[in-house]
Amino acid sequence: MNFSDKIKSRHGKTMVASLAGFILGCCMIVVSNNVTNPLQTNTFGVTLSDEDEGWLKFVCPKHIIQRNLALFKKEKTTCPSEPWYWDWQESLSAGTFVYVEIGCNKGTDALLNVRAFTADASADIDNWLAHTNMSKLKPACPYDFERWSIVRNRTARSVRVYKHLCIEAARENALPAARASKKMKLDVLGLHVLHLAVSSSTVPTKAKFPIVPAGKESVGLGTDHSRYGNFYDVEVINVDYLVRQQRLERVDVLKVDTEGNDPLVLIGAVNTLTTLKPSYLQFENHGVGHWKTFDLKDVIDLLDGMSYTCFWATNSNKLIRITWCWSPYYNLVKRWSNVVCYHRSNASLRGTMEKYSDW
Repeated sequence: MNFSDKIKSRHGKTMVASLAGFILGCCMIVVSNNVTNPLQTNTFGVTLSDEDEGWLKFVCPKHIIQRNLALFKKEKTTCPSEPWYWDWQESLSAGTFVYVEIGCNKGTDALLNVRAFTADASADIDNWLAHTNMSKLKPACPYDFERWSIVRNRTARSVRVYKHLCIEAARENALPAARASKKMKLDVLGLHVLHLAVSSSTVPTKAKFPIVPAGKESVGLGTDHSRYGNFYDVEVINVDYLVRQQRLERVDVLKVDTEGNDPLVLIGAVNTLTTLKPSYLQFENHGVGHWKTFDLKDVIDLLDGMSYTCFWATNSNKLIRITWCWSPYYNLVKRWSNVVCYHRSNASLRGTMEKYSDW
């Protein structure tokens, strides 16, 4: 059956539309105001299969772009509570799950996921902070600690085998986290802390990284190091190399938090994103480090080409669509924000995240 045959109206009548016409029109399908599921229905009354959705692009109408922009200006996007992620995580029942976290800082988010996936009481936040000597430090995002009240009550594993790679460039954070993981025997549960810097390439193989206070989370490869006087060498890899080195056959989540080096990390993860297709992707965007010169739209378009749909992640449980709903304002005013994406092949995660987005 050709594409024209597959397009039908709500009343069951066949719409005649050539594929060439869609290509010449940049595959633009404008969504009407009364659409209930924008990923399946458009203003022509067309229902698209999941197969078509992977490459046929929707473009938000102007009023939706303006509404999303107003919401973005209003909402905070620094520390999202991520209920969409946790709803999906709680629904999982899988054999193996692999979480790759680039820039895991003090390791608290990694620990939270270990507890959530394994339901093992030995993954305890209080013990972790005591073993890392970071109990007096304030959390960067309070939602992480609020989530503990929920995951502590879990009694059953959601996956049979869990693996969490916690990659951190700052030695003052990575080494205490690695020691704590071994003392608490969390490596048995799947937590592995590695002291590495991650970028777009493995060349050069090492980089100078400043000595920072323990727990500091605002320094990365691309940030200004002029205030620091003492440095050490840290090994530099990219995500694709890490996947080969660790012999990973799957990556389910890829989270990037590298204080401005995120766009380079994504470049170095292209093979992983296209072949292993992580279901959930998260990275930061702001005006620090390489984000000063990188165009976010180029990154969003690159990810779109790899079947990722991306959103601004807000602190108030809302997702603001970026993919196909771009506003030039997003590149003009760069504030500290988080972007989350789902791979369109994962119907479960896609459905969960779409519930948190008006369009």
